[in-house]
Amino acid sequence: RIAFVKRYVETACENNKSLYRKKNRLQENKIIIEGIRIINEAINKNAEVEHIWINEKNKSNKYFKKLIDSCKLNKISFTFENEIHIKSICDTKNSQGALALINIIEQYSSILKQFDSRIII
Repeated sequence: RIAFVKRYVETACENNKSLYRKKNRLQENKIIIEGIRIINEAINKNAEVEHIWINEKNKSNKYFKKLIDSCKLNKISFTFENEIHIKSICDTKNSQGALALINIIEQYSSILKQFDSRIII
């Protein structure tokens, strides 16, 4: 799984932020979210977080320490990356230094199961 994540990040960097393109998100069934608040929200809502990248400069920040504790508690893999690597993936101008890879197929599957099979959308 870690090997997949590393390959995926390298591919995302090489393809100029490939997950920011709808076509690639749908093909891979994954999204990248940015920012500590939204990552914490995803964890709290039991989203399938595959991996989290944290800027190594934020190791001692109290908010990031809480995020790291949450990752350990929920058995979510995370790594510290240098700022250049984080910025190469980020879509925002001023990154908070936190990215998460989330599998979206489970979210869509659970939502679709709620609908009656006779409903046409």
